[in-house]
Amino acid sequence: MLIRLLLPVFTLLWSPQVRIPGPGGASASSGGSYNLLAHTSCASASGPNCTTSAIDCTGASLIVGVVSGPYINYAPIFTDSSSNTYSTGPGNLSGSRAVIGYAISPTVTSSMTFTDNQGTQYSSFMVACFSANPTPSLDQSASLEGSSTSSTFQPGSITPAVNNSLVVASLICFQPGGAGTSVSSVGSSFTMTDQEPYVNGTTYGGALAYLIQGTAAAVNPLWTMSSSNCTLSGTIASFKP
Repeated sequence: MLIRLLLPVFTLLWSPQVRIPGPGGASASSGGSYNLLAHTSCASASGPNCTTSAIDCTGASLIVGVVSGPYINYAPIFTDSSSNTYSTGPGNLSGSRAVIGYAISPTVTSSMTFTDNQGTQYSSFMVACFSANPTPSLDQSASLEGSSTSSTFQPGSITPAVNNSLVVASLICFQPGGAGTSVSSVGSSFTMTDQEPYVNGTTYGGALAYLIQGTAAAVNPLWTMSSSNCTLSGTIASFKP
């Protein structure tokens, strides 16, 4: 009788053990998070550059900006009051139109200003500060320069490499006769942070929008304008967490 009672105990002791992962014992899926902290814009009037009003970028680990203008030949394309170094992302540096610049793990303060560095007239400038966890990096990008006036525009399709990526898109409106033309909407669930309308003789129109994408998928936002008086160009880029 005693042997019969002890048999299940010996079986349990000698059976192969199943290992249950403790904290950190299982591989983690790629994740991360982005939050928009602050954003601003400015446009040149009678001079080559413009400087934004001050914004609070405390906690930012990524700053993204876009300069729109006829001849963007200078890198970095913009500077800031904290003397960060900006990398040049997608766009056309050799001739014209819109170029995205960015700084990862920048020095930030509660009162930062930004100045475009285009060096010629007509520029408009949009910039945004994001918090990111973990540290982000540039992933995919595309750009497209229009050749005729239109009321709609898409910069090109990209597919972020991982989930939870930040996607930013920019637009430029240029064409004599495009005065007052502005963005009516941007699709694919993008949120526009700022825009500057086209002003004859002083400013190329520009806009910046972003999307925090949960599941990685192809994206190519459709910009819709208030009129078809502008030739449109733009860029798109993703940053992976």
